[in-house]
Amino acid sequence: MLPLAAFFISTISKMILVTGGTGFVGAHLLLRLAARQQPIRALYRSNKKLATTQQWLSDQGFSDVKNPIEWVYADLNDIPSLNDALGGVSVIFHTAAHISFDPVDEALMRKINIEGTANLVNVALAVGVKQLIHFSSIAALGSQLHPNWPITEENEWDPALLHSDYAISKYGAEMEVQRGHFEGLITTILNPGVIVGEGFYDQSSGSIIKKASKGLYFYTAGSTGWVDINDVVNLAITMYEQPQNGARFIVVGANKSYHAFLTALTQQLAVRSPNIGIPYWILKTGALLFESLAFFGICKARINRFTAQSLHSAETYSNQKVVDTYGISFTPIKETIERVCADFLATKN
Repeated sequence: MLPLAAFFISTISKMILVTGGTGFVGAHLLLRLAARQQPIRALYRSNKKLATTQQWLSDQGFSDVKNPIEWVYADLNDIPSLNDALGGVSVIFHTAAHISFDPVDEALMRKINIEGTANLVNVALAVGVKQLIHFSSIAALGSQLHPNWPITEENEWDPALLHSDYAISKYGAEMEVQRGHFEGLITTILNPGVIVGEGFYDQSSGSIIKKASKGLYFYTAGSTGWVDINDVVNLAITMYEQPQNGARFIVVGANKSYHAFLTALTQQLAVRSPNIGIPYWILKTGALLFESLAFFGICKARINRFTAQSLHSAETYSNQKVVDTYGISFTPIKETIERVCADFLATKN
């Protein structure tokens, strides 16, 4: 049975705040929330990204007249702006994060993902926000212990293992959210896999579709978890309405190899499919080379030791907990690919 807290926060008149409103996930979430005709406030930092997001929302049929979004300029590391932005807010959907696998961005990710989340939690507690839904990542989960044992929410993080700077920053952000939980916030954490959805083809997973549209030659042996953007935002809203206080949930619709995913993607886009496997030793050698060049400032590290390991690792994830708790049926990844590729081609033309 879901906790009584669900009844306490279910009233649709409560003000919702979305951080990262101009990002891929944030924009899709805003589109879904706006349909509920609930007071919404969204944070932004870039006027250019704001204009792009507003245009995308309009292209999806969103009407700012019927369902206005209150856009507020604020920075997660600027406490006064956060104080102003969180005034009157009851619920926060925290989607904002910096994603990078370049070692140069380590300090920036710590600043935004960890310190920014800590600031958000502190201000939320100070101004009386009731609930926080935090968008984390499967990168923040513990490692797979055996090939036949999928990763679950119970897999413990091992600091002795090799982790990307991004994974460390997302794990650190989760620790701040957990602290907020113990200090009185109603919290829920989502750990989505690679999120696939329409729009924003120059960022996040959208860039995979854009690159694949030119045709691919190479693939790696690894696998990971994938999930439809619609499943992610719908589930986040359900978690807002029916919270499991202090819980975290893996949000993965399918476990699929990079080769299988990219092949399905390129076939749908009617371009060359990858057919040349890259051995791990080549990935590792390339990673060391790029890291050396990046160290001397010659170029960015397009690949590092962690990404080489990740692209080669066959990791699987269990969604049993979220299925059992919320009864969700995930969108088949084939349907997601077909829908998103159709949108990409329509946008391109």
